[in-house]
Amino acid sequence: MKSLSEFNRIADTGERLFCYLCRLLRSYNRAEVADGHAEMFWRMLVRLSSEQLVLTAIADTAFKAHDVPDMPDDVAELLQTLKDANRNRNRRLLANLEEGNAKLRVAGIKAVAVKGAAFLAEDREGAAPWRFFGDLDLLVRSQDLHEAVSVLESIGYVANRTVYHPHHHRHYPFLRHPDGDTGIDVHTRLAGFHQTRLLDPDSFFQSAVELSIGSEDILIPSANNRMAHLIVNAQVLDYRFERRLFRLRDALDFSDLSGRSGPDLSEIKQRFEQYGSAEAIDAYLAMMGRVLGIGNTDRPAEGKAYQWAKQAESVICNPRKARFYIMKHWVRMALAHIADPRKMQFLIARLSDPLQRAEFIGKRTSYLRIFQR
Repeated sequence: MKSLSEFNRIADTGERLFCYLCRLLRSYNRAEVADGHAEMFWRMLVRLSSEQLVLTAIADTAFKAHDVPDMPDDVAELLQTLKDANRNRNRRLLANLEEGNAKLRVAGIKAVAVKGAAFLAEDREGAAPWRFFGDLDLLVRSQDLHEAVSVLESIGYVANRTVYHPHHHRHYPFLRHPDGDTGIDVHTRLAGFHQTRLLDPDSFFQSAVELSIGSEDILIPSANNRMAHLIVNAQVLDYRFERRLFRLRDALDFSDLSGRSGPDLSEIKQRFEQYGSAEAIDAYLAMMGRVLGIGNTDRPAEGKAYQWAKQAESVICNPRKARFYIMKHWVRMALAHIADPRKMQFLIARLSDPLQRAEFIGKRTSYLRIFQR
């Protein structure tokens, strides 16, 4: 296993990602990206980068890139437009974070900014150019949840109350900002109840770091909790490890966190071992090595982690290949529920609630989009 020192913050992560994406395109789509097919190359690169949420991060590199087909004018215009739109969106999210945190503080509610919100709190304007943020994520104590929701509703956020059950959901239904473009997920936990060894909510509050943001202070997780949450979100939640799903935006966050905050990878590795998911973190690090160009990443001796990374790469380039892994995962889960009465009882209890049943079925059928691509 690589030590975290090998993953020091890489100043040219955007360049590494761009080179990695070009290598993937050339490996899996040789004919389409050959010289003389500039339009096809850039169309595929933009699509792939957008799906992996790194398009804005590699935009500057794309303008300066060598050894690739010349960029068409319409692609250059698109990238510049997206860069400007991303910067403006992230500025709005930062303003929303400052306002929401201030109101929660006044109400006496402690909230920890997690995931992208922690980067915004830490980097402020510096985070805006390079990272795409889907929304804001805040962690509050379970007893403060409904009051926190009421506070955010008082400043205009609109709640979707269709489905929420504290046992089945990690966060309250999405709170949409009045402008309709952004919003907040208010979490009471960051993983399942049975995954507290990986992400214990109490630990997030006890070890949180306080930062100044706007006129108020805000809490962000400790270095270890931030890194553990990143890996859990990438590999464990929604069974992404079993489905061979990997998102390249994680490489931005991983590279940045490993250099700026000094997490202890051995402690995080121990959490996964205790939970029985050592293979998941090994595969994750193997993939990071391949994306960021750390060490000898093409050595077959890396075993299962190497094989997982190769399979994840094939799914990145051709999402249809995820069909096999999804079907395999569904079969394995069905057999596990049949063999374990407790799991079957849990599933029956969940499906007996009409709202829970609708959400459960809706989420599973959403996977069919992969079969249509």
